[in-house]
Amino acid sequence: MNEVEKQQLIQNWERIFTVDAIDRTIQITANVPEDDTGYVDLYAVYSFLRKYGAIESTQYFVREKEQYLLIEFKNIKTADRLVMRRQITFNHQKFKVEPLKKAQLLIHGLLSRNDQIEDFEKPNSMPNNETQKNILNILNDDCLRMIFEKVVNIGDFHSIQKVCGRFEEIAKQIFPLKIKRCDVNIWDLKSFSKIENFLCEFGSSVQSLQFREPNDMPAVTDIFLKIIHKYCNNLIKFNLTISDISIGTINKINSLLSKLKNLDLRLVCGAEYIPLDEFISACSQLETLTVKSCHQVFITELPKITLSKLVECQIRSRPIIFDEFLACNPQIEKVTLEYSENFSTLFGTNMQNVKYLSLITDGSITTEEFQEIGELQPQQLDLELRLDDSINNIFGLSNINVLKLHVSATFMDSHLITLAQTLPNLKSLTIVHEHRVEITFDVIKKMLRYSVQLQYFDVIWPKNGIQSFEKNDYNEIVEFVKRRPNRIKLNIRLFHATTLFDTKNGFKGKLMVFDTHSEWVHVLKFFEYDVHYNYYHILA
Repeated sequence: MNEVEKQQLIQNWERIFTVDAIDRTIQITANVPEDDTGYVDLYAVYSFLRKYGAIESTQYFVREKEQYLLIEFKNIKTADRLVMRRQITFNHQKFKVEPLKKAQLLIHGLLSRNDQIEDFEKPNSMPNNETQKNILNILNDDCLRMIFEKVVNIGDFHSIQKVCGRFEEIAKQIFPLKIKRCDVNIWDLKSFSKIENFLCEFGSSVQSLQFREPNDMPAVTDIFLKIIHKYCNNLIKFNLTISDISIGTINKINSLLSKLKNLDLRLVCGAEYIPLDEFISACSQLETLTVKSCHQVFITELPKITLSKLVECQIRSRPIIFDEFLACNPQIEKVTLEYSENFSTLFGTNMQNVKYLSLITDGSITTEEFQEIGELQPQQLDLELRLDDSINNIFGLSNINVLKLHVSATFMDSHLITLAQTLPNLKSLTIVHEHRVEITFDVIKKMLRYSVQLQYFDVIWPKNGIQSFEKNDYNEIVEFVKRRPNRIKLNIRLFHATTLFDTKNGFKGKLMVFDTHSEWVHVLKFFEYDVHYNYYHILA
């Protein structure tokens, strides 16, 4: 790509993030936390703010440790009403709200200086604890229960409970029930002391827990597992990401592991020795087991043991050999695996009870291998494939329910329509463009005429590829879906992404949602524009 083409590409992407309706747009700003590990979930922002009014688009920017959210509403009054709030709390973080229209800054600044607002904010205007003006004296226990029900940050539970005896009594009624319903992430509690305080107070109510080993601190894993074992005696679902664990710790937490029904074990890169035989053997009551890892772990095999209650197993790790483990558990009904050469032998002799099979491949599958998959005939077949010229082999697998295709330049528009015609049970379809092949919306509309069972359709365009989708496209798809005999709702997600090199780092994301007829069709359109610093520019 020469410099002219690069600048044209940058202009094309920058144009996507241009805000036309300035007066209907607000800016929300916050500092990026030091421990921030990801970007804002734009759909979560959209879902949170739409309660104030209909949203046209949502944008996200990161520059120099500051987050910027631009929310374009369909009605200017909605934007003005939010600007008057001056601050909102989202995802446990406070954001400053400002109008994007610069001329409005002075107006809203003057409005915020009226006496009523100033009096409300003065510390000396707070009511005395002895008077009836104290809101805590006015609210009865039912009101406090309703307030406590709306507390979402589990890190606040312990401190709220310790405010006073009345708070403690009501908190003990409300918070344990909330904890039982949620998936607790231990690092939402931020500090070691808060973690132990929380688990000491509410650990017996925790039924689902996530723990991820801190980076460069594998030594704390054993410590935290022992703390979890001490307090969480009713844990049944455990999501655990680790690089190391000692046999001594496994023996000490045996009673915790023996009660688990669902284990999601993720082995981080560099994991050299985890005694899987002892660890998984201790989880004797498992009904669901997931094992995932990167390609750089040194563990080679799942243990040759029988877990009599195990009905679902996911193994997403090429370095780990799983044949003998699966052979010892022929009762399993649902399996997710990476395709291997001895797949047909394993399933032909030992896995006759499998009803739901999900296969992932990182390479092409031969015609003979497709035939082997077709002979299995599970009730539901999910495939993730990387296609070259083998697309015709898929047309014979009529029992496919979920299909994810990484397509190359040989994938043609007609293939998409043929997929819809020959796979009558297809409920979810994802197309990932590997090269400069671009499916147009005209073809997508033709495909939807035949996909009567389709509920989820995702398209990930190739790098730098931008496809237009407008309201008239949405309305046309709504009419197709309305004519389907089964009245099944269709969810469409469209992803456009690029990574460019420039003189500044930065990230931009834009979300557009089409849901005028949400009972029929919901369309999410997302643009991701990632700019990396061009070090070669300095050297030049």
